[in-house]
Amino acid sequence: MNHRNNLVQGKWIDDAYTCSSYKQLTRDCTMHYIPTKNIERIILSAIQRISWYVREHEKDFIQKVREASTVQQETTVKDSKRQLSQAQKRFGELDVIVKKLHESYATGKINDRHFDRLLAEYDSEQETLETSMTELRGKIDAWCEDELKTDRFIELVKRYTDFSELTTPMLNEFVERVVVHEGDKRGKARRQRVDIYLSFIGAFEVPSEIITPMELEEQRLIQEENAAKEQRSKVLEQARYEKRKQDKRDFTARLNAGLLTPEEANAHEQHKANRREWQKEWRDKRKAAEPPKPLSQNEIIKRKNAGQSLTPEELKIYEAWRQKRAEQNRAWRGKQKADTLPMAANQ
Repeated sequence: MNHRNNLVQGKWIDDAYTCSSYKQLTRDCTMHYIPTKNIERIILSAIQRISWYVREHEKDFIQKVREASTVQQETTVKDSKRQLSQAQKRFGELDVIVKKLHESYATGKINDRHFDRLLAEYDSEQETLETSMTELRGKIDAWCEDELKTDRFIELVKRYTDFSELTTPMLNEFVERVVVHEGDKRGKARRQRVDIYLSFIGAFEVPSEIITPMELEEQRLIQEENAAKEQRSKVLEQARYEKRKQDKRDFTARLNAGLLTPEEANAHEQHKANRREWQKEWRDKRKAAEPPKPLSQNEIIKRKNAGQSLTPEELKIYEAWRQKRAEQNRAWRGKQKADTLPMAANQ
């Protein structure tokens, strides 16, 4: 990656790293853009986190580093040592056998054909053993080297007492390489993966459930900064609200006193017309979104008498009205009949 920056009016802007293969005709790669302050913060945070973990949980750290690689398994090393011992023993036995074979050939106890065949078999077996012993020694040396690397990293951590700032010696001693992946999304939603490979131990990750004091302090500072920003935003919003209220009061006073300029008066009338039009559109949209208002009982009766079709719900209302009206008629006729009978009896 290449570091780029621009000096504008005495200030450095666009201080960032980008991929050196980006926009080259011979290579095809994305930008991998990352600001310098972000990558420095990520590196410092990684060094702080793992250094604290080494100081507070050294035994757990050593165990996790050894478990991180297959060649670091103790059972594998023990098996490799056992196989190496057996191979060395067999190799020595073959040396003795080959020596006796030469003696037998020299004294004439074995003919040329048998000598050549046996000697080729023993040489082939020794070559196979030599290859196997080389591989086994490599596994054992890798284990011993990894143990030494772990100890060297612990010594490096203990040599530093201040991890509050990323310095050049710290960067050179702790970091082996940094891999920056392409970012995803933009703005505050942007996310980007960065792999930090530390000296001697590679891309070691502290268990996620562990929170260091530095991280707690950083979270506290972030919360305080966010609270301060929120408070400033509230103060600014309140100031803007009060200014809008005062401007409105001043405008109303000038309007009532007839002190508006022609431009202001025209703008005010246009504003009222736009507002009336907006309110009318809003009412029309709300009315269109509302479900249709059901017909009243009188309207349903008129539609029925006019021979117009009714919905099932409207028919129910109409039938209920007819039943109610029939009951009222029966009640009225009964009352009339009751009032008429006594008069006939008197006659």
